[in-house]
Amino acid sequence: DEVAPAWGEVFRAMASGRLTLTALADALGVVKQSVSRVVDDMERAGYLERLPSLADRRVKLLVLTDRGRDAAALIA
Repeated sequence: DEVAPAWGEVFRAMASGRLTLTALADALGVVKQSVSRVVDDMERAGYLERLPSLADRRVKLLVLTDRGRDAAALIA
């Protein structure tokens, strides 16, 4: 599958591990609404998933899937 150009920045930002949507938006220097669309697309394509935070049930953590980690390795 093709990886959209905008996804490369998300892969790079997520190299450090799990991030919240807010932390990802901050790392990319964009607003949450902008990165939310990209995250939705990446989740539908199977590159990342949202997991509940054990520390705060209101928070979702973004995590690369195996497929996402493979793609990130090729981009890096």
